[in-house]
Amino acid sequence: MPTADSLTPLPRTPLLGGWWLFVPLLAWAAFRGWWAPDEPRYAQIARECWDRGEWLVLHICGDIYPDKPPLVYWIAGVFGRFSDWSEFAMRIPSLLATLGSVLLAQRMARRLFGEAAARWVVPLYLGTAMLLEIGGRLQLDPILSFFTFLAAERLTAATEPSGSRAAVSGLALGLGALSKGPVAWLHGGFALVAARLALPKGQRTGIRGLHWVFIVLLAIAPALLWAIFASLSEPILADHLFFGQHLGRLSEKAPHEGPPWQHLLEMPVLLLPTTPLVILALWRAWRTRSDGEPASRNLRFLALWFAFTFLVFSIMPPKRPLYLLPIYPVAALLAAQELSLRWQQGAWRRWIVRVPAGLLLFLGVAVGLALIGARIPAVLEKAPKLDQVLPYGLAGAALSLTLIVFSWLAWRRSDSPRGMDHLVQALGLTFLAAGFFVAPVLDEIKSARSLALEIAALPQKPEAIPVRGVQPEGYRYYGRVPTVRSGDLIEALNRDGDQFLALVETRQYQTLSPEVQERTVELLRGRVGSREVIVLGAKP
Repeated sequence: MPTADSLTPLPRTPLLGGWWLFVPLLAWAAFRGWWAPDEPRYAQIARECWDRGEWLVLHICGDIYPDKPPLVYWIAGVFGRFSDWSEFAMRIPSLLATLGSVLLAQRMARRLFGEAAARWVVPLYLGTAMLLEIGGRLQLDPILSFFTFLAAERLTAATEPSGSRAAVSGLALGLGALSKGPVAWLHGGFALVAARLALPKGQRTGIRGLHWVFIVLLAIAPALLWAIFASLSEPILADHLFFGQHLGRLSEKAPHEGPPWQHLLEMPVLLLPTTPLVILALWRAWRTRSDGEPASRNLRFLALWFAFTFLVFSIMPPKRPLYLLPIYPVAALLAAQELSLRWQQGAWRRWIVRVPAGLLLFLGVAVGLALIGARIPAVLEKAPKLDQVLPYGLAGAALSLTLIVFSWLAWRRSDSPRGMDHLVQALGLTFLAAGFFVAPVLDEIKSARSLALEIAALPQKPEAIPVRGVQPEGYRYYGRVPTVRSGDLIEALNRDGDQFLALVETRQYQTLSPEVQERTVELLRGRVGSREVIVLGAKP
């Protein structure tokens, strides 16, 4: 299989090289607060590191938090501490990690396939629905993805000096493990196994002997040293860090469990608009499995890396789309090479663009019809839930128009890669408009800020505020009120007396004991996300 650069160069480059897609990420990060489930928790953990002056043992709402290593919380906490705990500032580490991942993908594309693929990998990575949605959030996964991809990229650059590559790759795996745990080693292992199967001897890693020992030591040391010192500081952590987070989970019900086919249903949507290109690249890797050309071997390496990761995470019970974020750079590499080859070999097909264009066009029309229907009484009577879109009238119209116009342009230009660039523009500009116009409106519902500030203004100042059916982190972060994970309202009533406060989700209120209902009164009520929350106080 020839490389794309051995044929006629592509007629054009993506708009601004695809780098403009970082602007929607910035907007999406800048104009909203912490949204559940993850961001309020991670932000509060980072803040408590500074509030308590405790860096080895993490805490959340006063309780020990044993579930994840500390690196992301340390970094986010530094950005938060010196920005008066700005949400945007605390998201900067994720934004930088996303930028780092795309720079690595471009370097890897240039090394494996040449300049033609390298010029397209940027928009085909940053322009996917998954990256636009999560690339600028305060999450562990963008930073994990950067470190594991850096390790794999350095390990497989076999023609470069092995000493420096061993140091960088080992340290990257170590920092990845310090970000999210041993899953970092798993991602690094997938890349190594794929290289072992797809690449000829001498072109896999070029690393030998003691350098592998050095890599392993660097990969293990950061997380291991932290776990040892954290356990010495807080002995109850030892069992959880050395057993419960790993082998212990085999005997327990896993969080976020899903069926084996869940990723197969979700990932094609989150890979849009590159899904057809990724599927075609995987098929090409299979068809050329006996081809000994370097470009074919490199394509098989990426395809196996992608397939191993996808298969293992499909078998594992926990299922969340962001668990697969580390292979989105690999998907972008596959898509960029497929796009380049198909155009230059004269094998471009309109459906590569028209299938995702049709889906996005349908979505744009559906949004527009929903906005129109919400203003027609007869329609609203039959579909009362449409009234939820009314606050987003102008913003929704902007999203609908953007999707329709650029999806139609993509459909019209589907005879060349320019159509794919229009698809990326459709998604990128939609997220940009959403960041500027939808996020601030939606933030009033999704963020706990407003209700937290109302609680902070109440005269009651309890020692602790128990919750029932409510996540306490956002209220503690924004209102600096002592929400705790405990749901023991009787204990709090007896302890705090007329200073008592509690947060209860409305559906949970009916499950409260008659004594609690008799001794409390509703002080405030508000909606946070999908939950309607009641703030209870003690009856006079």
